[in-house]
Amino acid sequence: MKLLKKISDKVLPTLFWLCVMLAFDSLSVCIITLISAAAHELGHIFAAFLVKRGDISLPRATFFGLKIDTGSLLSYKDEAIIASGGPIANLCVFIVSLPFFAISEYAIALGFINLFTAITNLLPMHGYDGERILRSALLKKWDVRIADCVSDALTLALSSSLSVISLVFIMVLGEGWWIFAFFFSILLGEVLKRH
Repeated sequence: MKLLKKISDKVLPTLFWLCVMLAFDSLSVCIITLISAAAHELGHIFAAFLVKRGDISLPRATFFGLKIDTGSLLSYKDEAIIASGGPIANLCVFIVSLPFFAISEYAIALGFINLFTAITNLLPMHGYDGERILRSALLKKWDVRIADCVSDALTLALSSSLSVISLVFIMVLGEGWWIFAFFFSILLGEVLKRH
């Protein structure tokens, strides 16, 4: 039974997000999004090795995105460095793809999906790198209750606004349902946590 739960915990979230992406977005957008996610997670792994955290695990899918476990407690500084590694990697991919914008529409898509991934991951919401960076800064000065209160309030405000904004983009662009699903799942998690 434990083996079955372990397998379902790893496989079901991955299948869920792949199905959402493939159901609502084109195959090329799905592939570029997966490349962007891989670059992001490799950025975290590289940052972990920079701060000498060799006990980091491979990314695992959850219903709220990809997660990396470090296996041990981190200092606030190490936590912030590892959290910023993913967005920095996405910004690097964006910069590297810039010279190819004139050649290929796929380069443009790759660049902007990586830029979007970097920016959104810096948002101070639960499950995002921005929250990890903010919490590290808050916990240096205040106790965990204040950090939790600030984090919860920002997550609720941002997830509700971004759910609405993503629906507007869908009406304009016709694609991006997975982005709405992602923000809405965070909002739903926040609402259910309060009841």
